[in-house]
Amino acid sequence: MKLTDIKSFRSVGSSAQSEFALDAGKYAKMNQADWMETSIEVSSGQQLEVSASGKIDQWPQGPGQYMVGPEGQPGGIRQAGGLPFVGASGQIVGRIGANGTPFAIGASYKGKVTESGKLFVRIGPSPWNCDSTGNYKVKVEVTSP
Repeated sequence: MKLTDIKSFRSVGSSAQSEFALDAGKYAKMNQADWMETSIEVSSGQQLEVSASGKIDQWPQGPGQYMVGPEGQPGGIRQAGGLPFVGASGQIVGRIGANGTPFAIGASYKGKVTESGKLFVRIGPSPWNCDSTGNYKVKVEVTSP
């Protein structure tokens, strides 16, 4: 078959990429459960890959003393302003859909999606009962099999 005989191409797999800043001043607040709603739509069965970089200050009253990256500080499930929070302090956490099950993202995440909807993200709040400052740079890629 000659290339000139081909009338159309169809991709067997597809990929979508996005990049954004995740602001600790808004999405790591102590007494709030705000999640950043991204424009990234995923469907069950797709592959989700996330990488993040940067540092946030978890105690801005003493600038630069308690900096943490997107992997967060060691920990697990903790209380944050009376609300249970899955993940470590300073860690990026995600969920699929407005009421999806939270999962730890940290500095990198790769896994098969089991729910459908938009990707939501937030940051684990400071363990020192104050609001964090700074932001993480987040890159997301969604691929279909």
